[in-house]
Amino acid sequence: MAAENTPQRGIEAAREKAMGAVTPRSVVLGLLTSAVAIATVIWAEYAQGTIQIGYLQIPPVAVGLLFLVVLLNRLAGWIWPRMRLRPAEIIVIYVMLLFSSMVASRGVGQRLWSTMVSVNYYASPANHWQQLYFPNIKPWLVPWNPEGGIAQPLVKYYYEGLPAGASIPWVPWLLPTAIWLVLFGLVYMAFIGMGAIMYKLWADEEHLSFPLTKLPLELATSTSGARDFLRNPLTWLGFLCSAAFMGLNGLHEIWPQIPGIKTMVSVGFTSFPWSAMQASYLVFSLAGLGLFYLLPSEMVFSLWFFYVFARLQEVAAGAIIGAPSGAMHAAGKQFVADQTAGIYVALVALMLFNSRSRLKDIWRRQSLGDPQASNTLLSLRTAGILVVAALAGIVVWWVTAGGTVTMALVEFGIYLLFQSVIMSRATAEAGAPMTEGTFAPFDVWRAFSPAVKVGPQNLTLLAFSLSLFTRDLRGTPLTGILDAQNMADGVKMPRRKVLGITVGSLAWAILLTGVGVLALSYTRGGSTMWSYVYGQWGNPNQGFLQFAGLLDGMEQFRPLRSLWIFAGAGFCLFLGAMRRLYVWWPFHPLGAALSISWIMVIFWFPALVAWIVKSAITRYGGVRTYLKLRPLFLGFIFGEFVMGMVWTFISFGFGTKAPPFPGG
Repeated sequence: MAAENTPQRGIEAAREKAMGAVTPRSVVLGLLTSAVAIATVIWAEYAQGTIQIGYLQIPPVAVGLLFLVVLLNRLAGWIWPRMRLRPAEIIVIYVMLLFSSMVASRGVGQRLWSTMVSVNYYASPANHWQQLYFPNIKPWLVPWNPEGGIAQPLVKYYYEGLPAGASIPWVPWLLPTAIWLVLFGLVYMAFIGMGAIMYKLWADEEHLSFPLTKLPLELATSTSGARDFLRNPLTWLGFLCSAAFMGLNGLHEIWPQIPGIKTMVSVGFTSFPWSAMQASYLVFSLAGLGLFYLLPSEMVFSLWFFYVFARLQEVAAGAIIGAPSGAMHAAGKQFVADQTAGIYVALVALMLFNSRSRLKDIWRRQSLGDPQASNTLLSLRTAGILVVAALAGIVVWWVTAGGTVTMALVEFGIYLLFQSVIMSRATAEAGAPMTEGTFAPFDVWRAFSPAVKVGPQNLTLLAFSLSLFTRDLRGTPLTGILDAQNMADGVKMPRRKVLGITVGSLAWAILLTGVGVLALSYTRGGSTMWSYVYGQWGNPNQGFLQFAGLLDGMEQFRPLRSLWIFAGAGFCLFLGAMRRLYVWWPFHPLGAALSISWIMVIFWFPALVAWIVKSAITRYGGVRTYLKLRPLFLGFIFGEFVMGMVWTFISFGFGTKAPPFPGG
């Protein structure tokens, strides 16, 4: 009997040890390093602008600070072994860094505060925003008075800096910030519920690889033994290649006489019909090469193939329309974007259809108390209730702000259940380092009904929502919730432990980011900083720019767009059926969904190179050679991300320019 219980006792002991991973010291260190990450992101992305250190779903700032934690941990272990952090504790710190970096960048920081004031600052007699938008804005949604004039002092000082002797007006920001954070909180609540369900299916049932977690796990779990990632010569060869590449470009920014290496080359055509093709880029990124090396060859092939296929469709559309260049570009882009909207819907439907029996089985096993089925962030029942409650709360918030139930469900139903799901699948299966879509939820509505029918208050709220949530999807914490669970599995930490870390990290990051953004904006003046956050054509203004014409009654309704949505859905179903019928079928529908997203605009060329390199390695060297070279390609990512941190600190300390990073 004792012998029979020994393995079980060992498992229980290991589990108890792992449950102690969220220790007070790991939380304190996570809070401190998160504060450093937030400050770094705000300086690099807001003030510096050229170096994007936090907007990827694997933020370079988080990887760089994780490396610093690992080095200090080794030093502490050498001096005082009992102080050495366990791998699970290091992962806790990284998860906190992950959420903090995303919140400070595209997740919240670059959206919320500027969007609340941009419509007032950039309103003018020429664009009529004061007449179009101000009457439809509830006074508790903004820190300025909607019944007042344009460029009110609180707003003006945000963009132009405070006059001498004035102090930051914190109080007027408190209520509108809290109101919008209720909406953000409801969205994040839905993400947590969705993340629990999706990860259980994708990790335990479909065994997706979650490529973005590989480098952090290697760093956190490396030991001084023979398998030590940081002692592998190939790791440092890859690191040095990336470091030399970025180092040279950084020196070129400071001393232009030093030759640099162009990392982004624009490729365009002037002759008809090729001029109908949207601008393409050849981006040289060793980090991109490293990330795509980790993927199955079929997936990497589909990513670059469908990008090229989509661009050829634009050429064909332009040739058929035969319109002037500008009209051809718009027609070709809209033609393919509408297809991708249909692909998103069909792909989510396919995933639900294929997982229906698995969901029933998980539900049954959780009801019976199966420990393996119960290893989830939340039970399926709790997760489902959380998602439904979040959607109901969003509807109540939207209606209270002046909108309608229908538009709340359209905007956030499509955003949560289709856009966010496909973006998360892109990171979990396709290793996409960023999340960026090709359409907004209201685009789907406009394909079936004239936009003016929704009314001015809905359009005003949609203008806010477009800039806050649905236009630029980078920084979504849903991918972080999934990756955090995967890293918890990697260090044998119960997934439920991730919940508290997630909620606490998001709250801490939002607090520090809000203080940092307002302080920097009022002291430095937003108009002197990065145009994406503060400029007239930046993200906070995009919704107001797009919907002004609709509020003015100018709209050209194109019902044929709905036809292309159905065509895209049919194409996706065809790809799904072929994959199910034929093992050799090489085209993955996820590649079609991402075909014209900014993800592939930037990374299609690294994907192509990775596919060529990986195909050659596996053909002539086999799987063993592929695995042996894996540290080299992880080193490419490692080196580029760490050098991004290095140049950020150099630019801060010496007031110099930083090299553009990571492209786009």
